[in-house]
Amino acid sequence: MLALLRRVLGDCTVEADRSWAHGGATVLLVRDARGARWVGKQHRDRDRYRAERDAYRRWVPALGERAPRLRFADDATGTLLLSAVRGGPDWSRGLTPPVQRRAGAVRRLHEAAEPEPWPEFATVRLAEFDRWAPAAAELLPAPSLAAVRAAVLDLADLPVPHRVPCHGDYTPRNWLLAPVDGAGGDRFTVIDFEWSGRDVWVADLTRLAVGPWRDDPELAAAFLAGYGRALGAVDRAMLLRCAAVRAVFLAVWGHRYGEVALERSARDQFARLAGELRAD
Repeated sequence: MLALLRRVLGDCTVEADRSWAHGGATVLLVRDARGARWVGKQHRDRDRYRAERDAYRRWVPALGERAPRLRFADDATGTLLLSAVRGGPDWSRGLTPPVQRRAGAVRRLHEAAEPEPWPEFATVRLAEFDRWAPAAAELLPAPSLAAVRAAVLDLADLPVPHRVPCHGDYTPRNWLLAPVDGAGGDRFTVIDFEWSGRDVWVADLTRLAVGPWRDDPELAAAFLAGYGRALGAVDRAMLLRCAAVRAVFLAVWGHRYGEVALERSARDQFARLAGELRAD
C-alpha cells in the first residue's frame, strides 16, 4: 500500500500503524513532504471497501468537519486515502452526556439523501437473522433464538419504515475526540464507514441502546437531544428487534475473529433482548 500512497502523495513516511487486530484492513497514518497527515486504508474485503468508498463519495460530506474527507480511492487494491483528523477513540469519554449530544450529529448523515420507503424491511431483517442463526446456534440458546426470530417476524405488522444512509457501526470506538484549543469540550469526528448502507435510522442506535444507555438513561436523553428526535413506540419496537439481530451477528463475528470481549458483550445483550422480546 505504501507504494500506492507515494504515487499519490509523493514522498511520505509512515508515522503509525492503526490497523485493527481482526485484520479486516491495513490502516497507516502517513506524513507527506509538506507535513500534512493522511490515512491510507486498504480493505481485504471488497464489500467493505465498496461500502466505505461509496459512503465517502455520497453521504459523508454531509457531516462536514465531523468526518475525514476522501482524497483518492483505488478499486484495484481496495485502498482509500483519507485526510487525517486529530484525536482518538476514548470509550469512557464517549459515554458522557456532552459527547453523546455531539454524537447526535449522525442525523446529518441520515439526512444526506432522501429517505426511501422500505416495504421489504421485515423480509430483509428476517433474512439477516437467518443468515447468522446457524453459526449462532453454537453460541446462543435455541429457545432464545426462536423467540427472537418470532419477534423479528412481527416487524411485518409495523407501518412501512423509511431507510436512510446509516453508519452501521456507530459506537465510541469509531468516534475520535480531541480537545478544542481555547474552548471547552472536544472536537468530535466519525470514522470507519465500511459497514455503512441504507437502513432504518434506529439501526445506528442499536449498540448504544442495548449497551451504555441501559445503565444511564441520561446518555440516551443527551443523544436524542443532539439528534433532535424522540423515540416513538414504533421506533422502539424496531430498535429492539434490530438490536437483537445485530447481537446475533456480533456474537458470531466476535467468536470467529477472537474478539472475546465483543463476543461476551453480544451474548449478554442477546440474553437481555430475548427476555424483553418475549415479554413485548
